Amino acid sequence: MTGSFYASIYARSPANGNRILLDTPGGRTITWTMAAEWSARYADSLYRLDLQKGDRIAVRVQKSPELLLLHLACLRAGVVFIPINPDHEGQALDHICMTPDHRS
Repeated sequence: MTGSFYASIYARSPANGNRILLDTPGGRTITWTMAAEWSARYADSLYRLDLQKGDRIAVRVQKSPELLLLHLACLRAGVVFIPINPDHEGQALDHICMTPDHRS
């Protein structure tokens, strides 16, 4: 397979970009076009942070539509997305955030 995983996802998107990609219990809807535009903005922000393809970004946030869009942005940018459960605290969080050569 050639291309990125992001390209593979969007190659299978509906021709009508106004079709709903995500419909939340709270009544928010995100269309395929909205997801593409927002993830492009997020990907641009990643580039502005000087993140390069293969770099990792750890994110500690609740599940949300924005989390999905950030994940799509990471796929677009080739950045490795590492979601962290926001309930992790103390030693569990320290373990996640340590680099492998600093773990005992």
